[in-house]
Amino acid sequence: ELSPSKFQLSDDWIQSIKKVTREVATQLGLPEDQLQAKPYKLLLYERGGFFLPHRDSEKLGRMIGSLVIVLPTSFSGGELVVRHGSSQETFSFPEASSGEAANYVAFYGDCEHEIRRVTRGRRIALTYNLTLKKPRKSKTQSSDSPDSASDVLAQSIGSWIIARPGEPLVFALEHQYTERGLAVDLLKGVDRSVAKLVIAAAEKSGCRAHLAQVS
Repeated sequence: ELSPSKFQLSDDWIQSIKKVTREVATQLGLPEDQLQAKPYKLLLYERGGFFLPHRDSEKLGRMIGSLVIVLPTSFSGGELVVRHGSSQETFSFPEASSGEAANYVAFYGDCEHEIRRVTRGRRIALTYNLTLKKPRKSKTQSSDSPDSASDVLAQSIGSWIIARPGEPLVFALEHQYTERGLAVDLLKGVDRSVAKLVIAAAEKSGCRAHLAQVS
């Protein structure tokens, strides 16, 4: 493995990564103007090389995931397997393994993943840490429609308060978060939409919404 100080990337490559990062933001449901890809390592897997199942640590502040770009070389094996909950996806990088073009995969930091054993040739991958820039402060815009989702949820919260005064109402999120990564603007995927809806409904019903870890 090589750290970014040991290799150079061309301006064309850097521009291509910026385009890929915008595509990744859309695919992962993240703000396109906030997602950044920062080079982490260049990795060489020779025949017999593999990486056991693991989760990436938060190497940088506001890190939310990883981007893996497999470069075009001739190899077999070396599939990337990504798991989240009961879902599993396997990526074989057909263009990269045949030497035709690079392939990329991006995933959230709480996804378990592994590299299966390379059976032929050399697999070369360039990895990036995905981070989110802090959002610009703006006034929260809420829907004035009485039939909006937040209004309906606010009514349900009001009923909960009457039936169970003082008892917290808990909404479980899909992804796992560290204490450092537990912030509204760092939530992943559908969790972002859920949090915005709950926070808006809580405000309308005179409640406070908090993010918390449960053990």
